[in-house]
Amino acid sequence: MLCTLRGKLLSILMDIPLDIETKSFSLPSFESRYILTQVGAQKIGFPSHWVAEIILIERSQILNLPFYDSRLLGVVHHQGNIIPLVTLQSTNLVSQRPKIQETLAAIHLTQSVGTLAGVGLIVDRVLGSISHQQLSANESDLPIEVFQPERIPPSIWQPLSIASLR
Repeated sequence: MLCTLRGKLLSILMDIPLDIETKSFSLPSFESRYILTQVGAQKIGFPSHWVAEIILIERSQILNLPFYDSRLLGVVHHQGNIIPLVTLQSTNLVSQRPKIQETLAAIHLTQSVGTLAGVGLIVDRVLGSISHQQLSANESDLPIEVFQPERIPPSIWQPLSIASLR
């Protein structure tokens, strides 16, 4: 009963077709959807099969990592796992940390993303979900960028030298 109710609720929220007889999601339509977010003035779409969950994190739960790139905000313990948190906001200086709100929204990535599997990407807002057709037909003032894993440089995981922090 709870599983059926949860499935119907997800179907309504994400506008995903639900097969009434099998009570399962239509996988092809789910994979062609995007979770739409906003970071600053930029809209970013994440393929839905890349998103394990959307996590709300209190700033006080984040363990800072001061000797790493400023885009690596820290780590958080969530459901028995340690999740590294990476901001998508760009900062000019390596040592300049972005300002953090009290509650953060993070897109927790799945194994489908390869090297970024298990990482939480901090976004300003989650706007909803859209289909591939809506993404292609977007004519708003803000174009929607589809997230590319290459956007996160591998150097973000390397500790910095003390000289680079000055």
